[in-house]
Amino acid sequence: MLLYVLDLIGIAVFAVSGALAAGRKRLDLIGVVVLAMVTAIGGGTIRDVLLDWAWRCSASRARRSRRTADSQQLPESRSVP
Repeated sequence: MLLYVLDLIGIAVFAVSGALAAGRKRLDLIGVVVLAMVTAIGGGTIRDVLLDWAWRCSASRARRSRRTADSQQLPESRSVP
């Protein structure tokens, strides 16, 4: 939970830095929003790649879903002769 909150804070910081850069260039509201979104998504992606976060998260999700699928297999149906 703590890492999730820190992740959200990091994305917000990237968005604010993009909005401030757009404001310095005297862009309109649409330009500020677009630049803030691009900076937040790009900064978060670069952070994840550098920390190898995306791979570890997707690998652990795949293991969890595989275990869940294995544990929820239906019993074989019996046919009546």
